[in-house]
Amino acid sequence: VSQKGTVCLMLSAAEKIRSKTLEDKVDGYGSALSLSHPSNLSSRPRSFGVILLRGSKCVLVRSLSSPPAWSGARIPREIARGGETGEAAAIRAVTSLCDLNPEELYVNPDVPPVVTYILGEGGVVEVLTLWIAFAVFSPPKDGAMD
Repeated sequence: VSQKGTVCLMLSAAEKIRSKTLEDKVDGYGSALSLSHPSNLSSRPRSFGVILLRGSKCVLVRSLSSPPAWSGARIPREIARGGETGEAAAIRAVTSLCDLNPEELYVNPDVPPVVTYILGEGGVVEVLTLWIAFAVFSPPKDGAMD
């Protein structure tokens, strides 16, 4: 995490190590972590989703596969593919799981995404980033009452 030029490391444990590679390059940096060293933060699974508001309701999805990929209803979310951004993965999740076109929703750029933590499969803590979006079209007249 970097803010105003200050780097903050979020670690669950740390110990002094000696890196010959870093020691050879710069004196005094032997205890630094290399970029290839994974921390607990970087190894957590991450998914991206959209809280889609339609009228006064929030759109949820169910798994239609047999057996279901998840039980009950949930906010549409997916894991990013390859070089896909988090926002692109979130839009892909809501459009594919809700059978929508991207033009049918509006993500307000003035509302920042929300980050939360959920229990994923096997009790693993998952980082979930959510964008707020609004349905462009109002709910159908014969739909459920608010």
